[in-house]
Amino acid sequence: DLPSVDFSKFKCIKLIDGGRFSENLSKIPTKYGGIYVYCIEPKVIPNCGCYVMYIGKATKTPNENLRHRVQSYSKFLTDSTTRPRLHRLFSKWGDYIYVHYLSVNASGDVITALEDRLIGAFAKPPCNAEVRVKSVKNAVRAFS
Repeated sequence: DLPSVDFSKFKCIKLIDGGRFSENLSKIPTKYGGIYVYCIEPKVIPNCGCYVMYIGKATKTPNENLRHRVQSYSKFLTDSTTRPRLHRLFSKWGDYIYVHYLSVNASGDVITALEDRLIGAFAKPPCNAEVRVKSVKNAVRAFS
């Protein structure tokens, strides 16, 4: 299992503000890697939830951490060729996108296992290109 992961510690910040990545992203910690989830939260109907659109991970290396990884996606606001699904998400739903994140002080293997588990739990969010776990891939295929 994932004993070092406390799911109650997930935090949330509005991702895009005024057509740009929010300055509030500076609140995301840099000390560790972790998991981030991009969600559409229309906030039209109170307590109606959100749509999970993308789940990603960040490991802690000299060049990468959770904040850096989340902020690295800002290029997809204008780049429509490299990751077209994310570009469409950001350009069409930007006002309603929030990033939920969990800083995790664990190895890359634990973070990858957590990402795989979350992708499986949400039946491969629409902006995730790949599913690495074969059993999850087969289950998702049943709905395509």
